[in-house]
Amino acid sequence: MSDTLEKLQTILIEQLGIPAAEIDPDIPLHDIMMDAVSLEEFRFLIEENYNIYLPAVVEDCCDTETSERDVHNLTLRQISNVIDKWFDLSRETKG
Repeated sequence: MSDTLEKLQTILIEQLGIPAAEIDPDIPLHDIMMDAVSLEEFRFLIEENYNIYLPAVVEDCCDTETSERDVHNLTLRQISNVIDKWFDLSRETKG
């Protein structure tokens, strides 16, 4: 498991109170969370923890237009992979 995926799971458990047993990194977030407010709160927590705007990062890494709502259809693993890829790309362009 990547550090990013582990951190995202920790955010769900510790800050949003999602039971660990309910978290499957391979199902869409909207199937894990209870409501749209929790989904938005999670997106904001990701953005705060990683200092990113998640829909833009998804667009950059996946070459597809992405709205805030589209992020809710992603799995935790997909979000983790996109964040890792984005930071890898950022390091390459700076190096």
